[in-house]
Amino acid sequence: MSNFYVKSKSTQPVFAFVCLLATGCGNQASDKLVGTWEMQKGEHVAVVSRNHENKLPGNNLPDDSPTIADNTNSIVDGVGGGDNSTGTMSLVFQRNGSLATITDFSAARSEKHWHWSLVSWDKESASAVIRCQMPPETVETSIQFIDNNTIELVPPNIDVLKTRLRFVRK
Repeated sequence: MSNFYVKSKSTQPVFAFVCLLATGCGNQASDKLVGTWEMQKGEHVAVVSRNHENKLPGNNLPDDSPTIADNTNSIVDGVGGGDNSTGTMSLVFQRNGSLATITDFSAARSEKHWHWSLVSWDKESASAVIRCQMPPETVETSIQFIDNNTIELVPPNIDVLKTRLRFVRK
């Protein structure tokens, strides 16, 4: 009988794994997001110059401070495209809930680290909502899966601009 017990115990992990596969446990949207995504060529982004970052909303400055529109100093064209390339933006989603947003434009360079979690997933429309947190900031954004290698969203690091961008899997 103890021999049977040892065999049963050694098959428990295999049985649990098979059950997970059979029932579809696991998070399809989270699994789809994990990886590195780079902003698609040809996307346009308004870039706020570094010397005006202190005037962005949420930085508790007087109401007469210039708006984002007043501080926009350039429009980035042809991201990642040959000689006309003026910058890149990447999103790195990790399975452990870490998210890095990496922006490298001539007027704005930053790398921000967030914690992300899935809020909702609609399999039929292939859209998800994620919550990104970098205390004290919390941003929720919707992600549309165009295909397995293309997503569209407002990146959390430029949420204030409300510009939806396409990213391709790297």
